[in-house]
Amino acid sequence: MAELILKKMAEEKGIEGIEVSSAGTAAFPYYKIHGELEKVMKKKGLDTSSHSATQINNALIGDSDIILVMEQKHKDYICAMQPRAGTKVFLLREYAGEKDGKGIPDPIGMPEKVYSAAFKEIEKYLEKSFSIMMKKRKA
Repeated sequence: MAELILKKMAEEKGIEGIEVSSAGTAAFPYYKIHGELEKVMKKKGLDTSSHSATQINNALIGDSDIILVMEQKHKDYICAMQPRAGTKVFLLREYAGEKDGKGIPDPIGMPEKVYSAAFKEIEKYLEKSFSIMMKKRKA
C-alpha cells in the first residue's frame, strides 16, 4: 500500500527524482496482491497488476536513504541485518512525528474494512512524511 500511495503523491505533486519501492521481511516473488487488499487499492484508483513482492536485502538497505516500516518487528529485522541502517529506518508514524512508538498492524487476512482502515492510516502518515521528506530534500 505505502509504495503505491507514495508514488501517487509524488506524481500528483509533480515531484520527480524520487525512487520509491517496497520490500518485505517475509516476501516471496510469487506473492501477488489479491483479495481484500486488491479491492481497496482498486477503489482508490491504484493499479496493483504489476506489483510483485520483494524480500528486503542488504543491497536494498544500503541503497536506501530512508526506510519506512509499519511495525517495530520490521525495524528490528532490518537493524539486525545491517546495524548501521538504524539511522535511516523509521516506523512510518515515528517519521511523521508521532512519539507514541506505535506501529501500523499488518491487515493480512482481515476483512476489507480492516484493509480500508489501514490504507487511511498509512495515507495519513505518508502525507505528513512526504512533507518532511520534501523539506529535507530542499535543505
